[in-house]
Amino acid sequence: MNKINSKKNKSGGRESKNDLIAVSAIDESPFQPRLDMDQDKLQELANSIKEDGLIQPVPVVKEKNGRYTLIAGHRRLAAHKMLSLEKIKVTVLEKTDEKKIAASALIENIQRENLNLIELALQYQHLLNNSVFSSISELSKKIGKSRADVGKVLKALSLPDAIIEDVKNNKTTKDVKILDAIGKLPNEEEMITVYNWFKETKASRAEVVENVKERIKPNKDNYESKIYNRLNTIKKIDLSGISKKNQKEIESLLDKIITLL
Repeated sequence: MNKINSKKNKSGGRESKNDLIAVSAIDESPFQPRLDMDQDKLQELANSIKEDGLIQPVPVVKEKNGRYTLIAGHRRLAAHKMLSLEKIKVTVLEKTDEKKIAASALIENIQRENLNLIELALQYQHLLNNSVFSSISELSKKIGKSRADVGKVLKALSLPDAIIEDVKNNKTTKDVKILDAIGKLPNEEEMITVYNWFKETKASRAEVVENVKERIKPNKDNYESKIYNRLNTIKKIDLSGISKKNQKEIESLLDKIITLL
């Protein structure tokens, strides 16, 4: 077995080391964010590994049963399997708690694997649903994102299925603020309409936000009609307990408001 000298980690904790271990001895992490892999890109990675070897080892932790759990590097492991390689270069890290493993896997994949928004949202949801993190606030702190950003990513999962599938399969946009704006529309039909318009026109974020604002503005005519009817109802209230002078002033004021409308 080819071993590279162990090095102290930056935090001053126990040592990690680089080894070659059997691909079959590695179990994939339950916190792996990547849900789908582009087969063409996977083949490109496999060709690169075949030609130049694996440049960046995959991080793993050793379990009590002697097997290893992958922290990140799902595609690199899959490429080795595609090439029928028996061993893979790994960095063996000290055993840590599942929150640290989950956060490490998520952070590395965000940086290296270019997760699409839906994959990222599903991963956030998985970690929260399985109580790996107790709240959005805890999750956001662990991965170095703001609570608002994590919340907006999660909100993407409440969009219509047609939009979710398109973003997931076609990587239509990486801009979570565009999807967040579309999600504010009152019904699925309008959401899909605006989303399709965004796709066809390649509209900017500002244009999408403005489109949404225009669509959710109160209907001016309907709004004024409601006020008019309410004022007329008020005019019918019994004002007998009020002095005649005050009655006339109130009625005059209501008439002026209605006239202005």
